[in-house]
Amino acid sequence: VGLSDRCGDGSIGTIILISELLNQCERHIREGFHPRSLIEGLMTVRNECNKFCESLKNEGERDTDFLANLCFGSLMSKLDLDSAKQISTLCAKAVAHVSQDNYD
Repeated sequence: VGLSDRCGDGSIGTIILISELLNQCERHIREGFHPRSLIEGLMTVRNECNKFCESLKNEGERDTDFLANLCFGSLMSKLDLDSAKQISTLCAKAVAHVSQDNYD
């Protein structure tokens, strides 16, 4: 059972969130807020969310096994397991080959 089968890939939640943000913006515009003020607020929130996500980023050691597992996590719900493993390994090797980072 793939990850997206168990908990989804986040696309529906993202659509719901954006829809609600647009609904709230529309409501505030009807109440007299200037659209530019709303855009500036949304951009501030975006910047703060980006900072928060950057703070969570794992700066640990990355090697081809790490990359392969990362790829596999995305592909296992879209392909059969053997194909996902094979493509994950190839992708990890390709990234390691073209990357300027030090991968084994």
